[in-house]
Amino acid sequence: MIETYSDFTLDVMGCCARILAFCDNADLCFVGRSPENLFDHLSGLLSDSIWSHRLQSVQFSWRKVDEDRISSHALAALRTYFETMRLDPVDLPRRAHPVAFVDLVDSGETLGNLVSFVDHWVRQQGVDWKAVKSKFRDCRFPRKKLTSKATHLPCLSGFLGSHTSKEDTSPPMVM
Repeated sequence: MIETYSDFTLDVMGCCARILAFCDNADLCFVGRSPENLFDHLSGLLSDSIWSHRLQSVQFSWRKVDEDRISSHALAALRTYFETMRLDPVDLPRRAHPVAFVDLVDSGETLGNLVSFVDHWVRQQGVDWKAVKSKFRDCRFPRKKLTSKATHLPCLSGFLGSHTSKEDTSPPMVM
């Protein structure tokens, strides 16, 4: 059994409460491996509620990767994965609720690359850009004190437009 630090459970519960407070009634998509504990905890807590179907774990960890250097087969597979999760440019505008991408941010690169990936996909398909953007939210939690580059994430502010990113300013998560 792996031991955790003494306040681990309290930190997870506190972060989960902040996620629900910041999500703006959006469906919650936990990005990558970092927030898996949060996804697991909230999935259990909300299993008998109307929120039980509104949580998804998005297996996407894309750091230090240039999209232009990824094979067309790999991009097609990633698009198929996003389509199965209804996170594609056609299904996003049709969702009943916006989608909040929850991440424990280190550099902000993975979340920025996710938004860039969807941005390119939207442009290639000629889908209504404003309709897709209207369904995006992001909910970032810093794992440590962030650099100015990670706290501003220009790709997110440009993509989200009038939908402001919500970043937790409480003490960093230690997970």
